[in-house]
Amino acid sequence: MKKRILFVLISLVFVSQTLWAQNAKPPTKPAVKPTATPTPAPATAPIAAPTAEAAKEKRPVIFIPGVLGSRLINGDTGENVWVSIRRSKDDDMRLPMSANLSANRDKLVANQVLDKIKIIKYFPKISVYQGVVDFFQAAGYKRGDWENPHLDGAAGDHDTYYLFAYDWRRDNVESAAKLLQQIEQLRRKLGKPTLKFDILAHSMGGLVVRYAAMYGRTDLTDNPRPNWEGTKFFHDICLFGVPNDGAMEAFDTMLNGYTFATFAGRRHLGVLNSEVALSSPALFELLPHGDSLNFYDEELQPVHLDIYDPATWKTYGWSAAFDERFRSTLSKTALSQMDNYFTAVLGRAKKFHNALAVKTPPPPNLFFFTFGSNCKPTLDGAVVYKEKDSSTWKTLTRGDSFLNSRGEKVDDKEVKKTLYKDGDGTVTKSSLMVDGLYASAEKGTKPIGNAAAVFFACENHASLMNNKIIQDSVLEQLLRDQ
Repeated sequence: MKKRILFVLISLVFVSQTLWAQNAKPPTKPAVKPTATPTPAPATAPIAAPTAEAAKEKRPVIFIPGVLGSRLINGDTGENVWVSIRRSKDDDMRLPMSANLSANRDKLVANQVLDKIKIIKYFPKISVYQGVVDFFQAAGYKRGDWENPHLDGAAGDHDTYYLFAYDWRRDNVESAAKLLQQIEQLRRKLGKPTLKFDILAHSMGGLVVRYAAMYGRTDLTDNPRPNWEGTKFFHDICLFGVPNDGAMEAFDTMLNGYTFATFAGRRHLGVLNSEVALSSPALFELLPHGDSLNFYDEELQPVHLDIYDPATWKTYGWSAAFDERFRSTLSKTALSQMDNYFTAVLGRAKKFHNALAVKTPPPPNLFFFTFGSNCKPTLDGAVVYKEKDSSTWKTLTRGDSFLNSRGEKVDDKEVKKTLYKDGDGTVTKSSLMVDGLYASAEKGTKPIGNAAAVFFACENHASLMNNKIIQDSVLEQLLRDQ
């Protein structure tokens, strides 16, 4: 028991340090420039004091975190469920599963963005998105309260930043609608019905705001047509490490649950296992698609697999949905509900991907800027194979060697060469820069927004927003027309 508790403590430390920690070491070769080709830049430095430019009156800003970035509590009891070192007695992080996706609710609600977390009682707090908060404050913004926007002397309608917390397990379209609803409520409180906001969004948060900008509160359809309702709410949208074509890491999470790199290898966190992943519609919407959907056979040759077809998942035994151990714990009714849920959630993920893939120019008064990294080895594929004399499929999502059906060893170097591309360690450059969405000097494609630009720094996914070079570039963009 003591060993288990110690392991949980160690795992949670690495959760905060490897997934979204903002206290990362300075990058070894940072670079940033508003172009598809990065150039060297000075090393990361502490956040600078506000400049004269930062003293100008600025539009209010909203920050949207990525997956796992909002605290979840029991709405009835107030019990903290995520982040917690113990599995809750009443809440195990799994959402209910039925074909009626919008009705699959539990008692958990998001109540705040994770800036700092305390894991162990007598240990200091660990930074999560604290670097973002520090950046806003150094740039002259004051923290705003959604319910009381003038709290603590905040202007509310300018020089103010708001943190948007949402349930990162739930459907991203639902989160987009919630974002617009909160903005409208805030406008009424401020008496500014046409007030626009700048947005800073990390990882999956970028998908939330992209949908809100393109479709407003319109639900998914078979024939998506952007109405750009978000133009009424947003001016500048800054996207950091956004998986526009999904991320193979999300697929790995479906198979293995949330895992984290430690000095002893990758470790699992029981409170975020594959069963939790299965129940999260948002995670399905992070699955790789388009050019990021890459599977290989035992010869490391490309093989086409339909990731939206439940039969594909059943064939390869992907996810807890086809784990016989998990299925054996469910009643006949619950099993039927889960199978119907699985078909429905894959179908909705396909609609979500198709909606964001529509290439249509945004209105002239909406501007997008994207920030990412292209220097970290990033998972971009998986190998499906059978071992000798075995009828069971295996799926490899790491750069390890394996034995093929002839009993021959496939070298790990060849596997890594096949499965990894440049990126930020979580999101590949190709997923970040989907063809046709961002400016590309090489191909001359139309930018996603007017005067849009792409910035690169050598940084890991969790720390993109903590990079001083990127922070300076963000502030420059936000202040360029104010």
